[in-house]
Amino acid sequence: MLNRKGHIATWLLLFGTLVLITSAWFIYLSFDGKLGRNAEGIRGAVFKAAEDSEYAENIVPLIVQRSIENADKNDFTNSLKSKVSERSMGVERVSLIQSNLFEKLRAGEFEIKASDRAGEYGFVMTEVYVEGKSGENKVKRYFDISFNFTLSG
Repeated sequence: MLNRKGHIATWLLLFGTLVLITSAWFIYLSFDGKLGRNAEGIRGAVFKAAEDSEYAENIVPLIVQRSIENADKNDFTNSLKSKVSERSMGVERVSLIQSNLFEKLRAGEFEIKASDRAGEYGFVMTEVYVEGKSGENKVKRYFDISFNFTLSG
């Protein structure tokens, strides 16, 4: 008589394989195929946040350049800060972005530093955020805005 104890492991392996195949078929047949239904909302929110952050990074240098024309040359940095705050209020009225950008500009939460070169300055604003919403999805993107500018434009 042959030793048949090795066949128990083979039968258990066969039984386990059948259970796995049956459960895989059950999952495959019951899957509704709507894996991307949430992806559209998330993609929309991410796109909105990226678009608004690009807008913010482009509008601030324009506000600063327009404010340079009206700034007092004797007390340039303080005068420019107040002019930037004033001009940002006008831009905020027509802007549709969800952000703390205009709050920071109004409150003067940015720095204007004189550079080593004559007539060159640096603008730095930290911890700016924009919010992108699409349905129930919300994305908040934080970034810093910094650039150099000259008095001549």
